[in-house]
Amino acid sequence: MKSNFACAVNNCTSGLYIVSKCLEINRNNHVIVPSISFASTANAPRLCGGKILFCDVDRRSGIITPKLLKECIEKNKN
Repeated sequence: MKSNFACAVNNCTSGLYIVSKCLEINRNNHVIVPSISFASTANAPRLCGGKILFCDVDRRSGIITPKLLKECIEKNKN
């Protein structure tokens, strides 16, 4: 790999936290995460102050669909 910068972490939680910091997530941000996931998916941006919104996932695929994402955003407008 040709890279000028790299950061090794010991687990996904640490990696998600670093990404949250790099994205400058703070108390002014809402972060949408799937309702079915590991705790670190929500904990990492929460540790940076982000407000977590849980979004339902499709029963068949297990992922967030555009329709479900739109419903989550509409439900949490305020």
